[in-house]
Amino acid sequence: MRDWFLLGWLGRVGGGICFVFLTGVGVAEEVLFRAYLPSRETGELLVVEALEEGEGLELRMEERVELGFAGSTIVGHPEEAVLYVTGREGKGKAVLGAEVRLGEELELAVREVHCSYAFLKVDEGRRFLLGANYREGKVDVYALGEDGSWGERVFGLDEGRKTAHCVMTTRDNRFVYVPYVKGENALYQYAFDGERGRLRALEPKDAGPPEGTGPRHLVVHPRLPFLYASNEQGLGVSVYRIGEEGQLELEEVVEAVEEGR
Repeated sequence: MRDWFLLGWLGRVGGGICFVFLTGVGVAEEVLFRAYLPSRETGELLVVEALEEGEGLELRMEERVELGFAGSTIVGHPEEAVLYVTGREGKGKAVLGAEVRLGEELELAVREVHCSYAFLKVDEGRRFLLGANYREGKVDVYALGEDGSWGERVFGLDEGRKTAHCVMTTRDNRFVYVPYVKGENALYQYAFDGERGRLRALEPKDAGPPEGTGPRHLVVHPRLPFLYASNEQGLGVSVYRIGEEGQLELEEVVEAVEEGR
């Protein structure tokens, strides 16, 4: 069975909104994929199997793994069978994360992380794990081992701007973009040092998204120099062209609903 990955939203599981990570790694032939879902309410990692059922799918709970913390964000390594999960901030408590290795049995290594993250991203060089913090708007970079092992925090950035919702690298790993939603309404752009994991602000730092759009999540086109931002406040998608030196130029804003609705 060929390995493949997909990251998306499931909705509410165990009382908390969570990311879904789907993978074809290490599953039986009759299982199409497994979904790994951190539950905020139960502090577990839920493992759900998808099987073919006629022209549709049958989903069944395969395992419930105790994390020991309220997991909220998850991402998978693009090449290694490793997941990274982070939890939410608690009053007076350390923020926890976990490195989860997939196989016949899940191997779990819980650790402290610098803060909670709304979004996690493995860079294109497979050497760093980047996280965007929503509450205080911080961006952190952690080193990764050749086997995907989660190392120490090597860089941190605090722009004094709240509500960072994502962190995205370009395909060539030269640039990083961080969007801010709600009243902050910004899209910061950085040069990325893929050897040391450091960010350096471009000029201008803010790509200047249109007022009232609130870029939330980002994705880079797989071949062409374009970046797409889902707009939390504008309810649509903003399309940016990525320049040779990393600066973004707005091409268009596509509304998801008709004006006045």
